[in-house]
Amino acid sequence: MCGRTACCRCSNDYKKATGFFDEKTGEYKETDWYERPNCNLQFHPSSNLCPTEATPVLLSGKHCQSSEMQLLQPMIWSIIPSWHKGQYNKHGMTTNNARIEGLKNSKLYSKALQNGQRCVVISDGFYEWKKCGKNKQPYFIYAPQDENIRVEDARCWESAEFDRSRGWKGPKVLKMAGLFDVWTSPDGEVIPCYTVITMASNPHFGWIHERMPAVLENEEAVQEWLDSDGLPADDALNLLKQSETLRWHQVTSRVGDSRYKSADCTKPMKSQPVLSAFFKPK
Repeated sequence: MCGRTACCRCSNDYKKATGFFDEKTGEYKETDWYERPNCNLQFHPSSNLCPTEATPVLLSGKHCQSSEMQLLQPMIWSIIPSWHKGQYNKHGMTTNNARIEGLKNSKLYSKALQNGQRCVVISDGFYEWKKCGKNKQPYFIYAPQDENIRVEDARCWESAEFDRSRGWKGPKVLKMAGLFDVWTSPDGEVIPCYTVITMASNPHFGWIHERMPAVLENEEAVQEWLDSDGLPADDALNLLKQSETLRWHQVTSRVGDSRYKSADCTKPMKSQPVLSAFFKPK
């Protein structure tokens, strides 16, 4: 699960939406956007992102030789196996999600886990499909929002504010625990990549799907997950819990087409008229 996401806003919006309190200055600070050397990845906002596309990811500044507590960096969604020698998106493995139950014994993920290569995957939300008989109904799933805020509404983003004394006042992005790696192509291009950690669903979400992403529900959890020096791998995994706060609404079935990138992908689906209504006496 978690095979489609939405990141509809520009990098400047996400820099503000992931802003943090800097204890050194006593003020809130926007997250800096990091461009890795010898890396040509570019993030392009989209309402319908698929694995192998680039999305914004939070990571500790130490992984980028920076003193910043956290940075935002575009990464390819799907870990590229270190032994792969071809095109980055042609390794033939499904690596966009990693089951928490097998991380420590995984040939693909255990090294990143033990090396402290933990990251936080941000998005406006993700899509999941609920089986309804022979059909599937897509849902857009996102973090709980403050009153009168809708994460899918561009007007809420445009009216949002960030200042050093209060931080970000606007739509809340979803933050999911992940692992990242950095793959070097045969031509020397550096490509950072990541996977989203998933776990068994709880009753709150299980009626939609049996698996759910490991959601980090507050800033403390985000910082603990990113702090691989202060929190060893086993303790970090114990930090991850099933979310009880996810929100969702039905969306258009057109989101199932990965080529469909319209803004209505994330919008609540308009209720359909009941067929019997057409046969009511006038």
